[in-house]
Amino acid sequence: MSRRPSVLVFLGIAMFFLGWVLVFVSGYSGDSTGNFGSSSEWVWRVGGLMVYASIPTVVIAGVLGFTNIRRSGARRSRSG
Repeated sequence: MSRRPSVLVFLGIAMFFLGWVLVFVSGYSGDSTGNFGSSSEWVWRVGGLMVYASIPTVVIAGVLGFTNIRRSGARRSRSG
């Protein structure tokens, strides 16, 4: 695998776990009073966005890795 998909896989995994850590550390369990803006809510939201963003990051890394494998296979079949 080339460097770019490897970095994206690492980034996606790191974002997934760090996002969950932020969600659990925030201690936010939903505020029914409508008070928007507490720091724990912001940490919870950022952590959740990191978890959601990690999934497409890993998928993109897989697609890039697959296309790199296909390209190298096509080069080998043409040269051999």
